[in-house]
Amino acid sequence: MPKIKTIMDGVVERIYHPTPGLMTGLAGYDAITSGIHKKQLTIIAGRPSMGKSALALDVALNLVHHDQVTAFFTMEDSSDMVVRRLLSKEAKISMTDIRDNTLDVNQREKLDGAASVLRDMPLVIDDTSALTGALLWQRIEYLKTKLDVEAVFIDYMQLFQVGDMNRQEGLESLSVLLKDAAKHFDVAMVVMSQLNREPDKRENHEPRMSDLRGSGGIEQSADIVSLLYRPAYYTMQEIDIDADDDGEAYIFIGKHKNGPTGKVKCGYVPEWMSFMDAPQGMKHSGDKEVF
Repeated sequence: MPKIKTIMDGVVERIYHPTPGLMTGLAGYDAITSGIHKKQLTIIAGRPSMGKSALALDVALNLVHHDQVTAFFTMEDSSDMVVRRLLSKEAKISMTDIRDNTLDVNQREKLDGAASVLRDMPLVIDDTSALTGALLWQRIEYLKTKLDVEAVFIDYMQLFQVGDMNRQEGLESLSVLLKDAAKHFDVAMVVMSQLNREPDKRENHEPRMSDLRGSGGIEQSADIVSLLYRPAYYTMQEIDIDADDDGEAYIFIGKHKNGPTGKVKCGYVPEWMSFMDAPQGMKHSGDKEVF
């Protein structure tokens, strides 16, 4: 057991020579959180179709562009669909055009170029359905040993199998395991989580920490909780199903164990389902205090 002197020397060294987190590629978010961090559990939460998987893939893509070994566990989509979404993002080609194979010559060139780039990136995709916590631990241990994986993404928490425990207890136990895995394997753990229906009932539909499904355990274990909000999600559902997505998006940082919370203004490109820094001059509704 190390004495405080040993620990203190290391802490002081890291204060004066800090190791930055793994950058997400979103300047506003990174300014508040300094990215995602090894040994920490980051939660990305939202209602269905709000963009949890899209944001996670954006961040993962940014990491592998910087040669940071990344694993993406998807229990919802197939590995084929994940790769299609990555190709859409990298090539900036509409997912609809990819799905329907209505690509023109220019788009085909972009797609081939994106495939060439992505093919050699340090990304592992695992689409095993119905993972258990124990099985995930084994997979991460293997990836750490063989590839020295740095970041692990999981899409999404509520799809885990929790055995004989009730759902609430199971999610609480899983939250602890995910945080322990982040610390034990020295990886940044990024986990998607569903929100309950409460935002749908509010007049402004903005998410809150209390909206997390199984919120007690998830909130307690997480170092950072990010809540996604795209107003167009509700506009298209409640007012006009044919309404355009105007690219307005926000990330609410509801918990930040080692720093400030806040609200990050973002842009969103529905064609290839990507979050980005809000373009200059982009007018957003919502609260006045925006980072």
